[in-house]
Amino acid sequence: MVNIKSITERIICFIIMINPILSLFFDNTGVRYHYISLPLLFICCLIVSLKNKKSFYKIFFISIITVTAIFIAIVNGGKIGKINNHLFNFLAFISLCILFSNDESISNLIKYLKCRKKMMFIILLIINIVEIYMFVTKKGFYYRFSWGGNFFKGTSSMPHTLSYLMLTTIIYSIVMFFICSEKKFLLFSMLPYFFIFESGARISLILAGILGLFEVDIVFSYKEKSKIVKFIKAMIICGMVFLIFKDKILESDLMIKILKRSDSSDASAGRTVLWGDLIGRYIHNPSKWLFGFGDDMVYYYSGINKTIGESIWAHNDFIQTLFGKGIVGIISYLIGLASYIKTIIKRNGNHYSLLIIAFFFLAACLNGFYSYRDIMISVPMIYIMNDYLYNKRRIGEQNVE
Repeated sequence: MVNIKSITERIICFIIMINPILSLFFDNTGVRYHYISLPLLFICCLIVSLKNKKSFYKIFFISIITVTAIFIAIVNGGKIGKINNHLFNFLAFISLCILFSNDESISNLIKYLKCRKKMMFIILLIINIVEIYMFVTKKGFYYRFSWGGNFFKGTSSMPHTLSYLMLTTIIYSIVMFFICSEKKFLLFSMLPYFFIFESGARISLILAGILGLFEVDIVFSYKEKSKIVKFIKAMIICGMVFLIFKDKILESDLMIKILKRSDSSDASAGRTVLWGDLIGRYIHNPSKWLFGFGDDMVYYYSGINKTIGESIWAHNDFIQTLFGKGIVGIISYLIGLASYIKTIIKRNGNHYSLLIIAFFFLAACLNGFYSYRDIMISVPMIYIMNDYLYNKRRIGEQNVE
């Protein structure tokens, strides 16, 4: 007899494992693989959640009101062009947050990854080799006039997309190190830091710094019991790295971008102007409070888009969700977010958990988390990384072997 639950769980694990390599090869092409992978991921999460009525009702409720909000926005004049990104990314992200808030789902993913460590090794190796090739041959660079400078995008469509792929590569490398206890996996996380720096993505550089603190501790002070000594060692190593590469850092295109104000004369590269426009328009349109304007309408209603002559989105998950899907959308988002934070704290309730929560909030508030498929699908991997970090817990370890 076919075990539907087992099959769907394997599909979820497979999509999580294979997504970085799909992004590597198809992000900058016309192949829209995510039109299949994200809806499939959401449907599988919904099926697996049937065993837990509370989780199922959450996911089902969120999916209904999200689709309703988007449908109403389209009826009221919203465009459908960006619906895939803001519907399937949103639903897949919320579903993963809720589904992986229990030990069984995490344990199953750990077992799946450990049984396929050779495949993960090959995936991480290919990502590193391909990006090295794109960098050395100068085929993966991108010039942005409003930023100034020449930035690395590798095989991705944009430098920001490349930076999120590299963050995901680092996370996967750390997780595989913990699961398999093989330091060779940490080697695959070294070059991605460099590529993030070369991408010119400032927010991603901050996020990479948080992951870097974890890796410094793993390599140099994992067995140290004193938290103060751990922190001091981490700071010393980070300081040494900065001193060694100080000239490179200060003279880089990234520093040019950081010190350069945007065309809107806003040091945040126009984000505060953008957010002010969207929040102001939302507040002054009570008829849109419940279901929003439609996610894609942010591209048309923001004053900064007209100022710089480009079409950009909110660069903030909370504002994007509120403006696009209204109150029902932001409630759905907060339900998923609450499951995420509760699980993180429950598994490892100390200041290291706060770093991981900060990692998420910085991405969500300053650039966006769920709108980038690579980092969004890595949510379960972040759960695993949190559980293994410092606490030395091994969820489901007795069943992994």
